[in-house]
Amino acid sequence: MMNIALNLLVLKSPSPGELAAFYGTVGLVFTSERHGDGPAHFAALLAGSGAIEIYPAAAPGRTTFGLSVASREDFRLKWLAAGGRTGTQAGVLIDPEGNVVIVG
Repeated sequence: MMNIALNLLVLKSPSPGELAAFYGTVGLVFTSERHGDGPAHFAALLAGSGAIEIYPAAAPGRTTFGLSVASREDFRLKWLAAGGRTGTQAGVLIDPEGNVVIVG
């Protein structure tokens, strides 16, 4: 089996600043970026060698991804306090735009 790791996740949002602020409340630190003539967007580095980027879009995407966290319960409580919600299965969270995050 090959050793493959996710190193980039791109979310599309009609309100990228608001979505970056939401994820900031649970511990991700976003900065504003722009590459060449591309659109301005937000990026946060993850532990290891990955990043989450949030780009502007006319409508939110529906992305599912997983995050490893030190304490699932602490993360869940911060998530809910920030306005996120839980899914129907344990460890499944939904952000304000409908993206699904599986925490482990």
